[in-house]
Amino acid sequence: MTKPESAALRSFLWQRVGIWAVGCTLWGVSLILAALFTPLCLRLTDIWTSPDRLGRIEEKVDLLTTEVRRATGEDRLIRQTAGLSYVTEPVCQGETIVLNVVAAPGPG
Repeated sequence: MTKPESAALRSFLWQRVGIWAVGCTLWGVSLILAALFTPLCLRLTDIWTSPDRLGRIEEKVDLLTTEVRRATGEDRLIRQTAGLSYVTEPVCQGETIVLNVVAAPGPG
C-alpha cells in the first residue's frame, strides 16, 4: 500500500468512527429522553419497586383470606358438610330429630 492510499484509508476509518460515535450518542440521548418523558419511566419505576408492592399485596391477601374464612365459618372446628343440615329434615313439632355433627381436624 502506498502512502497516499494508507492516508486515505486512515481518513476513511476515522470518518466511520466519527459517524458511529455520533450515532451512538444520538441513540443514547434519545433513550434517556424517552425514559424520562414517557410512561416508560413509570413502568421502570414500577418494575424496580414491585417486590415491595407484592409483599404488601401478599399481606393484604392473607388478611382477607383470614377474614373470609372467619365469615364463612371455615375456621371453626365444627362445620356443616355441604348438602347436609345439622338437623335431618323435615321436622315436625314433637318429633325426634337426628343431629349430624362432623368434626374436622383443627388448623395446623
